[in-house]
Amino acid sequence: MKTVLDPLARIPGVRLAALISSDGVPIDVRRNESTHARREGKDSKDAPDGSAEDLNALAALSSSWISEVTRAVAPMSWDVPKRLVLHAARGTLIVVQAPRALLLVVLEGGVRPEEMRLPMGVAIARMERHLRAIEPKAADPSRAPTDPPGIFPAQKTASKGAEPIHAKGNEVPKGSGE
Repeated sequence: MKTVLDPLARIPGVRLAALISSDGVPIDVRRNESTHARREGKDSKDAPDGSAEDLNALAALSSSWISEVTRAVAPMSWDVPKRLVLHAARGTLIVVQAPRALLLVVLEGGVRPEEMRLPMGVAIARMERHLRAIEPKAADPSRAPTDPPGIFPAQKTASKGAEPIHAKGNEVPKGSGE
């Protein structure tokens, strides 16, 4: 996940980049060290992303927020929201749905969330490539095992398309069945 979140966390104006599960559990969190170092001089209660409890609360809030919005728009037959933005006095929270997780970014005040659309899309694409790379190779049809030979290897097995003659439902069989 380092290759997914580190490029996001290094963007100027990003306080925090996190990957959280759909039920609100933080998977991985990266802080922008330069932004975090600047904020160290301020009061610690002024920094919402300072402690582990705050990170857990932010992850749970984001997860429940996207779930509530999804339930609210479901009766209108709208698609599930892919990206939610919350503007606040001290910054902006962006939550984007990723495969099997949520990508969360907290921005400094004054940074526009539209500027993060492309970097977050790139991070999700990296994550999808990583997930495809670690999928089991058994799902690959070219690597599927071949059928073992029958008990009489000298005889050719019947082709898979040929079916024995059977009556289906009320149909009359086409052959004699002998």
